[in-house]
Amino acid sequence: MGRRWNQFAVGVYSPGPKMRRSRPQQRSSSVLRGVYVGARRTTLRLEPVMWDALADIAKERGRSVHDLLTEISRGDEEPNLSSAVRVYIVEFYRGKLR
Repeated sequence: MGRRWNQFAVGVYSPGPKMRRSRPQQRSSSVLRGVYVGARRTTLRLEPVMWDALADIAKERGRSVHDLLTEISRGDEEPNLSSAVRVYIVEFYRGKLR
């Protein structure tokens, strides 16, 4: 289907019904950072609160964030690293409550 023109305003592009968004697009609040997992450099996108929690856990364990990410990736049962990190953080703090 080609472009649809608004019949009342000449030259104004009006997207068809399939192209309209049902809700306004929001910017992601997550932060993309370059990290090392082992010797491999990669990028990881997490929310700021997750980056803070990861840094706190690493500090408490006397390790770097990169070492912690390497540990998390080795036991990775999640489909991607960002999911694995979120699960790790939740499990860490749940363990503190027990």
